[in-house]
Amino acid sequence: MGPPPKAVTLSELGASQVSVRGAPDWMADDGTTLYVTTDSGSVSVIDPAKSAEVRRLQLGAAGLCQGIGVGGSAVWSCSPTPAGADDVLRVNLKSGKVQRFQVGKRTDQAHLDVAADRVWVITDAGLVGLNVKTAKPDPPIALGVPGTDLAAKDDRAYVLSRGAGAVVAVDLAARRVVAQSAVPDARAVTVSNEVWVVTGSELVALDKERLQETARIPIAGEPCSVAAEGDRVFVGGTSPLLTEASGATHQVSRVITDTNSQCGDVHVGFGSIWVNANEGDVVHRVPL
Repeated sequence: MGPPPKAVTLSELGASQVSVRGAPDWMADDGTTLYVTTDSGSVSVIDPAKSAEVRRLQLGAAGLCQGIGVGGSAVWSCSPTPAGADDVLRVNLKSGKVQRFQVGKRTDQAHLDVAADRVWVITDAGLVGLNVKTAKPDPPIALGVPGTDLAAKDDRAYVLSRGAGAVVAVDLAARRVVAQSAVPDARAVTVSNEVWVVTGSELVALDKERLQETARIPIAGEPCSVAAEGDRVFVGGTSPLLTEASGATHQVSRVITDTNSQCGDVHVGFGSIWVNANEGDVVHRVPL
């Protein structure tokens, strides 16, 4: 047993707030700008240097849809269809023009990560890569499980299946599943030095090559999102708002005790942890 985690508040950490109207939700960045989807059907463009919204991209979506990614000079989001799947939307960052692609995205996928010059979309047929330049879809990669969300980086994608209680590793160049691990109630995933999977009560660490489990860390409250920077892992939840775990010790190191009533997203970038609670029309910015 290590020392108890440090308990702090947003105020004690010198956190600031960025105003984002319309219920901010999922987040992504391109190395210079932060993009936040809102339940009002738009994307807030945040300049980290100003810590403020500088532009609003209108999606023209047909209803509430979760999903965001950025790559190929575009923001990628989604719009629901009457058939129960989602179309993928490509928003040109220069013109703001929106293009729609009918690929049958699963509605649970929130992270439209870009890797290997593709934005990766989970469909009932498998994992589909949309070319970020042409937006032409590749044939689906069979997953063997119904995917729900993913994290993609370099030549790998790690796809969760909450229903099957599993996570699979996909070699994007070879276009095949190369590893699978059982993780019951898998809800969110990120990848840094390890693959980190959030369940309803734990943070599970897996090695990146074979998905062998290396640790299970209990997380208080209702964990629902995860982001990582090197050996620092951040789990967003309701109560507490944020839990930090160490990849070196595989223990909780810090808890931000503020609370919220809804699950939101957590994102790491620009020397900060960005947290929203899908309420209050704000995104919290916490110094790393």
